[in-house]
Amino acid sequence: MLFVGQKRWEDDIRACFDMLFKAINAGVGGQIQAIAEDGEETWTLVDGLVVPTNPKLQKKYLKDKKSY
Repeated sequence: MLFVGQKRWEDDIRACFDMLFKAINAGVGGQIQAIAEDGEETWTLVDGLVVPTNPKLQKKYLKDKKSY
């Protein structure tokens, strides 16, 4: 992953890692409490849903009852 550009990471590879992460979590029967990227928490658990820490996005996710 050393030579992968930011755009390629965001557009292509990140989604694959997200799916892998969720599959492993479901396989071991875990619950995601929070997600940190580059040392900064970007997703958190609120009312049983894993939602973005960004207030605007969080409000939208909670309204639609969407989770990571």
